[in-house]
Amino acid sequence: MIRQFLRQAVLATVLMTASCATVSEQASYDSISLTRTACFGFCPAYTVTMYNDGKVVWEGHMNVEKKGLDSAYLDEQVFIELQQAFEDADFLSFNDDYRDMNMTDCPSAILEITDGKLGKSVNRYTCDRNAPEVLEDLENLVDSLSGAKAWIGNPEFE
Repeated sequence: MIRQFLRQAVLATVLMTASCATVSEQASYDSISLTRTACFGFCPAYTVTMYNDGKVVWEGHMNVEKKGLDSAYLDEQVFIELQQAFEDADFLSFNDDYRDMNMTDCPSAILEITDGKLGKSVNRYTCDRNAPEVLEDLENLVDSLSGAKAWIGNPEFE
């Protein structure tokens, strides 16, 4: 009797743990995007958006090898890992703007998340030294995980 009770308790614990693991590994964001704006020089200007189904949409504007629209697919787990990085950084707590323009000619980087109910966008002027450093880390992570560097390439400047 005790053995059967223990077996049922262990089984219940395993099932609850498995169901919790599944929930935590599901994406709650719909999309994560990064827009980099132009500068007076040769800064790449583009938007890359990653969706929770693994789709990546690229829109190249200026100073990039691939101009216009393109898309690719990544493993959905990549999106989940990126979402976790945003949650670990407490992205929702950041100000909407970090635009102390004590220097001119720097591009902006705009990170945006959507989850169907709300959206959060943070606009960081890249020369603003008062912005949290983790924002730049998140921008670079989006570039890296989305494959943006392949679309940016080494363009011949216009």
